Amino acid sequence: MNQAFAEQMKLQDKYFGQIYETWLINLFTIQWWALLLVFIIPWVIWWKLVDKNKITAILCYGLIVSILSSGLDEAGHALHLWAYKYRLVPLCVELKPTNVSLIPVIYMLVYQYFTRWKEFIIATTIMAACLAFIGEPFLDWLDIYKRFKWEYIYSFPIYIAIAVSVKLLLGLITGPNKR
Repeated sequence: MNQAFAEQMKLQDKYFGQIYETWLINLFTIQWWALLLVFIIPWVIWWKLVDKNKITAILCYGLIVSILSSGLDEAGHALHLWAYKYRLVPLCVELKPTNVSLIPVIYMLVYQYFTRWKEFIIATTIMAACLAFIGEPFLDWLDIYKRFKWEYIYSFPIYIAIAVSVKLLLGLITGPNKR
């Protein structure tokens, strides 16, 4: 094992130790409970509202949104654009409750209810505005989300781009009338 890699592993062990220690300190705080609720409640709501006849296409849409959201969140964290003070579990760098629950569920409901492009774009724009200008500031206010080199306005077009690109991709894969 080369010296640089060995040093990297030592630093990684130290970093995870600090992450775990912080997680233990923050366990069962109001912020931790908020993250747990953000993880569970959207899926309960989604299950009540989802069109079970179109569940496969809707879940595919949500899965791709979740993958993109998680990847972008991880990139933003790695580039030190933002960080998260509270984590539901210590192993996840990015904000998993939002990336695998809240965001995909909201996107899936928009995808389900607004099938025509014009309506979809309008609903997506409203959704993006709510996420960027209400959701993110709320996480900031709760002290869960800390921005370093990021502004809420930067998120707005990204939320729209994710929704539109995933809808386009699924349209190409499944055909226009197969949802």
